Parts: sequence; structure tokens; C-alpha cells
Amino acid sequence: MSINDFTTHDVNEYANQWSRLYQGVYRANFYIEQDALDRVVWSSEEIRKKYLGEAHFMRAFFYLDLARMFGHIPMPLTTVSENLPQVAPEALYGQIASDIKKSDRTITAG
Repeated sequence: MSINDFTTHDVNEYANQWSRLYQGVYRANFYIEQDALDRVVWSSEEIRKKYLGEAHFMRAFFYLDLARMFGHIPMPLTTVSENLPQVAPEALYGQIASDIKKSDRTITAG
């Protein structure tokens, strides 16, 4: 939108943000899924836990950005591709809090 000219464009200005943030959610979900972590040979359990904690943190971060930008959003918690309904803000913020807590416990335990 060009505010100075009082014109709008047909291009969805937020489509790139939506895609970028959900790509991050997918990547975090991929890390969080146990079978994905088991396919990697870790040099130590401490490093594995660190990466798992970071994946939980990043998923919370991406969901928080999505919630602030778009409000009600779908909340995939796996890498399975499916058409999910939007979730209530309480469920979304509950998942964000849960991921932050898991991140804290996992990283500090390592």
C-alpha cells in the first residue's frame, strides 16, 4: 500500500511472512519429532538435548510472531501436512508457554 498516493496493491503483503514463519514451525516440528532426532548421530546426549530445547524455543517464537501478526492461526504440532482449523488464542498461548517451559527444562538439563 502506498500511503502517500492513497493506493493499494493486489499483492498480499503478508504472504511472505506467513510462509516464512510456517516454514520455521515445520523445521522445529521436524526436530522435535523423536524419529528425526534418532536419525542423527550425536556426539553427546547433552548436545542432543540442547538442540531439542532450541527447537521448542524456536517453535514458540514462530507461533508468537504468527499470533501477533495474524491472530487466530492453525497450529500444526507435527510435520504431517494437513488442513488444520484455527485454534483459540488460549490454546495457542498455552502451547507457546509449554514450548518455552520444555525449552528451559531441556536446555538446563543438558
